[in-house]
Amino acid sequence: MRVRFIQTITALFLSIQAFGQQRPVDPSAYYTFKQLLDSCAYIGLDKNDYRYYQLFSGEIPAAPAETWQTAFTDAIFKYIKDVHQGHGISAEVSYNGITPPSNADSILLKDIYTISTGNDLVAILQKWQPKTLAYTVLVNELRQQLKRGDSRKIKQLRKAINAERWLTHFGFPKYIVVNVASIHLNYYVADSLWLRMKIVAGKPATPTPRFAAYCNEVIFYPYWHVPKSIITKELLPACRRNPGVLNYMNIQVLNARGQVVSPYSIKWSQLSKNNFPYTLRQSTGCDNALGVVKFNLTSPFSVYMHDTNLKSAFKSAERYFSHGCIRIEKPIELASFLLPNRVDSAFLRACIKNQQPMINPIASPVPVFVIYQTAAVNDTNAISYYRDIYHQLD
Repeated sequence: MRVRFIQTITALFLSIQAFGQQRPVDPSAYYTFKQLLDSCAYIGLDKNDYRYYQLFSGEIPAAPAETWQTAFTDAIFKYIKDVHQGHGISAEVSYNGITPPSNADSILLKDIYTISTGNDLVAILQKWQPKTLAYTVLVNELRQQLKRGDSRKIKQLRKAINAERWLTHFGFPKYIVVNVASIHLNYYVADSLWLRMKIVAGKPATPTPRFAAYCNEVIFYPYWHVPKSIITKELLPACRRNPGVLNYMNIQVLNARGQVVSPYSIKWSQLSKNNFPYTLRQSTGCDNALGVVKFNLTSPFSVYMHDTNLKSAFKSAERYFSHGCIRIEKPIELASFLLPNRVDSAFLRACIKNQQPMINPIASPVPVFVIYQTAAVNDTNAISYYRDIYHQLD
């Protein structure tokens, strides 16, 4: 039966056209693809996602050659695309505002159309897989953990490998990665790490969402417009007891016309979540909750990166204190990278009271990836495993 199967496959490949091109495909492409799928667990993929049992069941294909060829082409395309762009990314982010070029798939498919032998397939695979050191370190660690049989670490590493593929496949000249699980921010230029810093992320009750967006502007001396959830849950009860708490926190009350009004002129007891016709904003300066630098992001969430007036929080090992926004340890340094020759660090460190906010658009918005990877390459090029504080692995 095995000999008959080989003869049939050989005849099939010699008779059909190569993925729509006018030349025959060597049977070695078929056997090479099977070998790749047999070992794809070592690079963080699952052979069942690529029609493995449909294509390699050991039975003579009953379907017409064209149908079988379509399945084979589809499986190779999906496999190489996942090796290049990552598998299962849509389940890892709540919003993806960054998409690859519209012709990305056609470029990949054009390469696949050139496959004639098993060596062609291997060459194309090598071309499209990531070339970063982080990717190599992660794959090597996965191989070790597969030998040890640590299922939890294997799951963590698979997610990390596919995230690395996704982050790097765009080919951005510079980008930012915020890993909520490691509570660090990395700034990359051409896939090389230029700046690393600690962050403070959302509490488990108010987690920082996972998304991909752009940082499109940097604001010096920003106002902090207090979110409605914080107003109704925290500030409104406090103001009912003593409106002076707003003055202590340098928070202004604005009416519907945008005019500043005295907190003592308001009947706080008559206000509620559904009846609050005011805006609360904190005056600018170093006492502001956003510090002196805010980085706006083009996501649908009310989440951004910012400086903070609570620098001591960065001394904590587990820095999950925010309502979802991302406090960063080195805001002036990051701003200097995003706004070359436009940042006056002395001006920002002067902590000028009531300075008017200064909005600085970024000429070429920088991609920001907010991810949650509990296994990651650290600054010594080794693997660190982090606590799953948001219980994403359960």
